[in-house]
Amino acid sequence: MPNRSAPQGHAGRAAILGDLFANRISSRDAVERLASLTLQDNPMSGLGVTWASITWIAYESSDHLEKLADVLVDMMNLPAPKDEHGHQLTLDGKRIWSLQLPAEGSERRKTIHNFVNINKLAALLMRSRSAPFSEYDIFAIATMRDALETPVHQGETQEHDAFLPAAAAWISLLGREIYSWDREISHGDEQGDPGMGGPLWNGQHGPCKERWQLWKTRFEELSQLEQLSDELRVIAKGAEAQMNAVEEHSAPWTA
Repeated sequence: MPNRSAPQGHAGRAAILGDLFANRISSRDAVERLASLTLQDNPMSGLGVTWASITWIAYESSDHLEKLADVLVDMMNLPAPKDEHGHQLTLDGKRIWSLQLPAEGSERRKTIHNFVNINKLAALLMRSRSAPFSEYDIFAIATMRDALETPVHQGETQEHDAFLPAAAAWISLLGREIYSWDREISHGDEQGDPGMGGPLWNGQHGPCKERWQLWKTRFEELSQLEQLSDELRVIAKGAEAQMNAVEEHSAPWTA
């Protein structure tokens, strides 16, 4: 159920990615063509269009998320382009190919379809183990906080229509690795508190075994909550079962 217009300048990027999805070119070829097209323009605007195109495609369809993740990982590893004086180009002090997925808020929540897909993409990028995406656990935390650490009030289940499937997607795609996560996420006045808990969590500001156990308990509870739809209860029950399976086979995660 798409409800977002394609970004301006999207057509050229879409053509390249369409060739990739149809297996007419390799991921590496797609990356090189996207990089060339990006740098034809002002790097600031060109990069903005490229990232907007990629995330727009991710929002609209889950069919090619793994290929999009491969492209993004390869782009993160491109050498920084240089200006006419041989100096590396940067944007706001960051490497030219740095990517930020859309933050929390209305842009990530416009539709269930969009929200779940962008969470799947973030999970696949985290699963790549590529350094630029090594802290994408903050996206998982944000989704789990809304889905599992916030009570469902009587008659107020609409947001869970998006949050629960997105949380379950993280478990499905990355459950074994999430089970092994244990870190305190930096927080303070300047960087905010991306690892903070919802009302039901008052522990470590980041992932840990105890937080995993809370999430599993909440999936179980939500699977029995009559005010949720049958579909959501099935999703919650499935996620709980997957978490139990991860615990039973808790050998180190491998791709």
